[in-house]
Amino acid sequence: MINLVDANRHGRLKAALTEQLIQIPESSVSLLPGLVHSAQADAMRPVWGPLGVHLAGLSVDDTNVIVDAGRIGQRGAPVELIVNATTIAIVTRTERTAIAALRASQNALRQRLSAVQSRASLGLILIGESPYNAEEVTKVTGLDVIAVLPDSDDAKVFSDGLSISKWRRRRSIYLHTLHRSAWPKITKFAVSHQADWMSGPALNAALPTLTGERR
Repeated sequence: MINLVDANRHGRLKAALTEQLIQIPESSVSLLPGLVHSAQADAMRPVWGPLGVHLAGLSVDDTNVIVDAGRIGQRGAPVELIVNATTIAIVTRTERTAIAALRASQNALRQRLSAVQSRASLGLILIGESPYNAEEVTKVTGLDVIAVLPDSDDAKVFSDGLSISKWRRRRSIYLHTLHRSAWPKITKFAVSHQADWMSGPALNAALPTLTGERR
């Protein structure tokens, strides 16, 4: 990805992006490898905006584009890229500490989306519903839940390159949920949910807190 910096300076971003893509064998999926280390994030700042506009154009042409944008609120986060998204799905667990961190960081993102009048719908993807379920998480964050994925080691297929057998792949509840349920829900979410500035909720409205202990 870092090779896009020089290409962007010379007006070759579109061509360079195509050159950097890696085709996944036996599929129609292409992968753009991310940055090697955080120090490269500063160099990418001028690229995020143009790259986001280009990727948004690909999605208009019926190409599904998925971006792993890292942790929200972190230094060097590609905010200029994700404001061009159709849907921003924040993946989180439902432990008290995870929800507290989400509450602390989401408001700045929502304000940025509203400031640039991004049309992105903002929602959550939960990893499991323990100790708190989707309804409870929505109540305390003000964000609707797009989908719930099982908390499973099979997720390491994507995060760590875990190799699993065809038998395990066929029987994986995680992979089945991801392909048959989660992805269609993400697609529908953009249609059913408007951006904050379009629907008009107060960004700084007081939200309830999680109460009680769950085990």
